[in-house]
Amino acid sequence: MQLESLFEAYTETDHLIAKDISRLNAYLIGGTAIDAWCEYFGLKKARHRSNNDLDFYTQYSNKQLKNIEVYLKNMGFDIEVSDQAQLVTSNKSLGIEVDVLIDRANESPKMFSHIKYLNVMHPVFLFKSKFSRYVMTYGNRKNTDEIDLLQLLSIINKMNDVDLLEIELSKMNFGTKEEFMLNQLITKFNENSK
Repeated sequence: MQLESLFEAYTETDHLIAKDISRLNAYLIGGTAIDAWCEYFGLKKARHRSNNDLDFYTQYSNKQLKNIEVYLKNMGFDIEVSDQAQLVTSNKSLGIEVDVLIDRANESPKMFSHIKYLNVMHPVFLFKSKFSRYVMTYGNRKNTDEIDLLQLLSIINKMNDVDLLEIELSKMNFGTKEEFMLNQLITKFNENSK
């Protein structure tokens, strides 16, 4: 498995940033993380993604947090927002945005994984995050979230982590609407897997 092929659609700078920010204890999330897992398992990517947006997750307790901001400034990024919840940056000349979500919660170590030299959020937790947004959105975003959720179910199934997914989803205290939507997704996944 060559992660370099993951970044073929990206710029050389995106690849460098993903590696370097991983070294600073931040984890890829979002579409790039989903694509990294697809690459790792040799799965066909379900949809085309933008190649100018890298999203990361880190904890507020990360002692490298300030170094992430310094690193991005040194790479020519403008700091648009820097507070206790997020770091939002962009490099207009390269056309790249890098965002870092900063979480104060003391999350489970199961949330985090590594693929070669990249820190990547575990697919179960990517699913939880994406599903939380999915139940609240409509239209085009809902359609792309559904595609991502089905892709994540495929990855989770490949990892034999369905039990972990069930445990984590049970912590979310779903109402009737969310349970119905989740069951619809699982039914669609099972139909597509035949």
